[in-house]
Amino acid sequence: MTCIAIWYEAFDKVLWAVGDTRTINHLNGSLSEASAKIFPLTVKCFVPGTSGFFDNLRLSRTLGFAFAGNTFSALQTYSALNAALQHMIGLPDLPLPSMADVAMLAQRLGTRYFVETLRPFEMAVFGCCPASNTLQVFHLEWDASRLMFDLRSLPETTSASPLLLGSHKPEIAEAIAELDAKAEHALRRTPSRVLASIIREGRFPDVGGTLQIGTTRGREFGLMSYMQPSGNGPQCAMVFLGLDVETDLGQVGAFKVAPMGTI
Repeated sequence: MTCIAIWYEAFDKVLWAVGDTRTINHLNGSLSEASAKIFPLTVKCFVPGTSGFFDNLRLSRTLGFAFAGNTFSALQTYSALNAALQHMIGLPDLPLPSMADVAMLAQRLGTRYFVETLRPFEMAVFGCCPASNTLQVFHLEWDASRLMFDLRSLPETTSASPLLLGSHKPEIAEAIAELDAKAEHALRRTPSRVLASIIREGRFPDVGGTLQIGTTRGREFGLMSYMQPSGNGPQCAMVFLGLDVETDLGQVGAFKVAPMGTI
């Protein structure tokens, strides 16, 4: 399947989301080593302007979305959710949508696509709440007894106890807790270190590729590139969504694709 970890890092006051980029087939064979599973959600709310139309932008905010499981049903959910959130209208004195409101829309859409496809997945919506400006994480997992996604808010996710999506949760949680307890590194980011180690060692056949990283800093979520050792000496490759920034992405006209990076 995959593995994604979401947690709040007290050291840098950042909400992190880190996952692998491998997609597999039903035989656990790799379909792609560069499959994105963490995405931005653009939220826009419009109110009436001087023209009388809803053309005055009241809110623009970027949240995070992540999934594990079937790619088709999850990406249908994400595509519909991201498009819908960019076209919201209301009156100026109405309260802005909360993270819970956004998560409930994801719940409705996810249920629709799951029922149609019967292809299982789980997802998370996270970031800085438009209504309260607080960092929040919501986890959505299929509830077979109610035939809908179960929605729960996670009040606290730490580097020692992150939200995990995907496969091998007990083993990965144990590895994260063990490394975090050692506290031998200045920049903790323990889940990221554990996932990088799992990918590098090839510990699980359904977890691989490279790291995909997203962060919420302040009020905005954004994707980051990752400096990945090449394995052939001191050289490193900058990867973004599992793609090499230099060779796979490169230039777009006169401009270069250059997302903010981390190690």
